[in-house]
Amino acid sequence: MEKNFLTQSTIQRFVFRFFIIFGLVEFVTYYFPPLTYQEWLAALLGNGLNVSVNETLLFVNGIVFEITPFCTGLSTWGLLLGLIYGFDVLSARKKILYALAGWVIIFGINILRLLAIVYVGKTYHVDAVDTLHTLTWFVMSAIVLWLWLRVLMRELNTTKMNSIAQSLLREH
Repeated sequence: MEKNFLTQSTIQRFVFRFFIIFGLVEFVTYYFPPLTYQEWLAALLGNGLNVSVNETLLFVNGIVFEITPFCTGLSTWGLLLGLIYGFDVLSARKKILYALAGWVIIFGINILRLLAIVYVGKTYHVDAVDTLHTLTWFVMSAIVLWLWLRVLMRELNTTKMNSIAQSLLREH
């Protein structure tokens, strides 16, 4: 009899590790917000787009933007960490290297994302800001999934999804 996908130990380990890591990043982000980084981001955006700033708040044409802990890219990075550390296909050293490289990429893209959102708020209607905010959140998530897939393709030396899936599901 064929095993159910969710009863496989590699999948159960992945789900457990993913949610522990992602949940831990979310917990830390929420309960220990990176206020200095939030203020730095607000100042960077304010200076770059010539808008008024007060701590984590930006004032743009009657719209108040707040750089919250979840605007920092930490949640997106937590998603990547959960994916990287969820399976056993990478060595501990490579997991650390990819996590650090992912951090640099995600935080860089996140700054561009925030610049675009505030710029749209400065230039267009608030409805466009809401739409762009949602759209860019999905794009960031897609970038994380793409990065993870690229890491797997590189490390497993294949572009075939079937080979990647078999490697991820293999008992280690």
